[in-house]
Parts: sequence; C-alpha cells; structure tokens
Amino acid sequence: MNTKNLMTRINRELGLSGLQLPFDPIEEIHNIIHDTTLPVFSIYLPLKEELLIHLKRSRISYITPELGASYILPDLSPREILYVMDIRNSGDQYSSPFDYNPAFINNYQYSINVGYEELMLGMAGGMLGGVINHYITFDFIYPRTLVVYGNNLVTDSYIITFGFKHETLATIPESASESFIKLAILDAKAGLLPTLKRYDKLQTAIGVIDLHLEEWENAVNERKEYIERLDSTYQMDQFCPVFK
Repeated sequence: MNTKNLMTRINRELGLSGLQLPFDPIEEIHNIIHDTTLPVFSIYLPLKEELLIHLKRSRISYITPELGASYILPDLSPREILYVMDIRNSGDQYSSPFDYNPAFINNYQYSINVGYEELMLGMAGGMLGGVINHYITFDFIYPRTLVVYGNNLVTDSYIITFGFKHETLATIPESASESFIKLAILDAKAGLLPTLKRYDKLQTAIGVIDLHLEEWENAVNERKEYIERLDSTYQMDQFCPVFK
C-alpha cells in the first residue's frame, strides 16, 4: 500500500484538501495511522511469517507432557510478536538419502524391480514422517512465552508461524486495503475532531471556515461498530487467538 496515495485519499475523503489550516492534516493523519490504525488492524490481520526456531536452546522449564514445556522465544525486534499461529517440526534431524516422508510412495520413482525391503523402508519412512509432523498443541503467552504440550520428539527445530504487528503500510495486503482504509478514515475522524473543533467557524480573509464537523460527531460510535464487524468477519478465516 502506497503511503502517499493513502494520505491523499483520506485527506480528500475527509474534505480537508485545499483548506488553509494552522496545522498540516497530512502529518496528523500519518501519525494517527501509525500509532492507532496499524496496531489495531494488526490484531485482526497480522503480518504472517514463518521462521525456523530452535526451541530446546531456550527452554526455561519442563513439567510433564500433559502440562507442557515452557520456552522463551527469541527477541525478534524490531518486530512485535502478537500471536503464534502454528508450530510444526522441521524434521531437520531426519534427513536420509531416501527422503522418507509421508509423500514417499508418491514421489519416489519405483521401478518394476523394487524389492520388498525397499517397500518396507518406504512405509516406515512414511510413518516416521507422520510422527515428525504430528499436530502440536500450544499456548502463546504475550510477549514471548510459548508452552508446548505433549511434545516428546527428539528434534529441537520448529517452523513457527508468527503473527507480527504491521510496522508499515507496505505489509498490508492489497486484498485487505479497503478494510484498512475504512478503519483509517474512522480513526482520522475521531483523532482530528478535537483539534478541528478549535478552528471551526473561524473568520478568515476569505470568509468563515465551516468544516461541517457535525458530520464527524458520530465517528467514535461508527468506529466501535466497525471494530465489532471486524471481530465477526476477520476471525472467520483466521485462527482464534487465546489471550492469557
């Protein structure tokens, strides 16, 4: 998402284009988007990124397989971790010349002379791959604590899907741009209203400035209603976060 285009569009839709105000509305809108809109929107549509993490190197305690093993995740600054969305074993310790994995039967080019031993090895490799890649249950406790349950595998490297806070507009996907812009406009109205009230109906050399701020008075309620809609729609195709 292009920052300049976004600011221009919001400024125009708010009816502030061409007005001679004692402050720069573009700069104010930019600040509101970065300190309000981006953090809130990230809750509903975080920046997803998969990273290879060696958890056993950061284990802080181990109780029982039922209660789980607790880890402190590495500091990934400047990125802020909002969620851990998925964990799966990387399987690094299980490499072999036969590439045994659940898809072994499909991707290994058998010849007509494949023997019984190779077939058994392929089946064993498939079962081993299933063990390695079994579903892992976990809880994420903000800001960096991860509790993994029932994990007794020997591997210590995991591919973790993180949900990060968006730090810039560049990471907002185009498919979500209209939803983001809608929230940004409501944030801008709610954020600018107290300041603009001081300059409404001012007498200037070219006449009285009428900002028609009565149209903005309901911005806070509109924003609340929009957040409620995001609660009900974005979670339909996202994971369900559990806050501790």
